Amino acid sequence: GEVADRRLAARAIGRAAIAGARAPRPAVGLAVSAGPVPRRVAALLARPRAVTRAAAGAAALLLAVPAASVASALDAAHDLHQQVELAQR
Repeated sequence: GEVADRRLAARAIGRAAIAGARAPRPAVGLAVSAGPVPRRVAALLARPRAVTRAAAGAAALLLAVPAASVASALDAAHDLHQQVELAQR
């Protein structure tokens, strides 16, 4: 889903990670700078990535190919129906 306030989400994730740490770890500096939670918080605080042309083109292709397939299937069904009608005469 979409997060309306990325800063608020980052702070909530950071606080939950700190609250969830039950036992102190010996390498606190390393644990704070690495791992999935700090990376996720950093990603939330960073600017959202813009949609590239390649991604937009891929999305357009993912929509166009099935649409062309459906159109082709409908045309084939119409042709089959015409051939059956012609054969019944």
